[in-house]
Amino acid sequence: MALREELLGALIGLAKTTGNNLKTENTDRILIEGLVAAHTESFGEEMLKKKLEEVIREIQEEKQIINTSKMQKGEK
Repeated sequence: MALREELLGALIGLAKTTGNNLKTENTDRILIEGLVAAHTESFGEEMLKKKLEEVIREIQEEKQIINTSKMQKGEK
């Protein structure tokens, strides 16, 4: 799967995760950075790859924080 598609999938997953859960203070920033990174053509190929990987990692961490918070509250 291409990195942009992976990023967009991760963004969708994060958006779904926050649908029924509280967001953290970083959620909106991560979503915006991810959308900008997915749409930006001005990065060189290597810089784009690095940025996309960074945003994907942040999204995965954010989803884990939200899901952990949800579990601690006893929600399903």
